[in-house]
Amino acid sequence: MIADKIKGCLVSVAEDALTWPDNGGLKSRPWTREIKVRLTLLGHEQNYEVCCSGGDGAQRWGEWLYDICWLEVSSEIPGLYKSLPLALESEWGMSMDEVLPDFQKLVFSNADLRVMIWQNRNDESLAVDARFLRLQVSVAGQRQEQYLLAGFDTSSQSFRFY
Repeated sequence: MIADKIKGCLVSVAEDALTWPDNGGLKSRPWTREIKVRLTLLGHEQNYEVCCSGGDGAQRWGEWLYDICWLEVSSEIPGLYKSLPLALESEWGMSMDEVLPDFQKLVFSNADLRVMIWQNRNDESLAVDARFLRLQVSVAGQRQEQYLLAGFDTSSQSFRFY
């Protein structure tokens, strides 16, 4: 399942970050860059076109609508797209005021899988955030299984998935 592969990519970024000078400082730039590179490669492995800035260099476009998205190309009509298998947003701020606007873009996407990456101080704070994000999904009448919520716990230096 593709969600499991995405989780694996995120876990490996977190593990590798432990070896970075100052852990990348938990700054958004090195983390975002590495996540984009790995998920661009994964998208290409799935035979999708990938839109993002700072991926592996083989993507056709920069960011388009989302931080990362994968496009399935029509096999019947070259140049047209068939579906949006993935839309991903990341917001490294710890305030829901910063996270929610990016998440709401995903809520109104028609992507098969919608991924939100954010961070907070501990597992309890992430769980509260995830419940709030899931509430937004419910209010919008969306199916919960279309979402992968990936919260980074800064105290344990690891991702939690919801």
